[in-house]
Amino acid sequence: MHSPDQRAASEARRLGGLRRRRETAVSGAFVFNGLGTVADIRRLVEIAAVDALELENSNQRSRTLGVLAHAALKLLEVGELETRVDALERASALPLRLAE
Repeated sequence: MHSPDQRAASEARRLGGLRRRRETAVSGAFVFNGLGTVADIRRLVEIAAVDALELENSNQRSRTLGVLAHAALKLLEVGELETRVDALERASALPLRLAE
């Protein structure tokens, strides 16, 4: 029990448990499901924007809001392209009518 290796392993287990609990609490509080979809990433940008808007005015806040606005524009672009590709895929799956 007093071995440095044993103490390091015990501390690693403790920190791992804390991280999982904190991750679960944060995910629940912010309704954040990860970064797997455009909607999930959009939610993260929204959370960051609200947090940044609550900060005092500063150059860093302005830069952060600029970066978040740029990310939001990119997300809108990707979301629009995703919608258009889905529509094209659905249209190409329809049976073609032959000219009579």
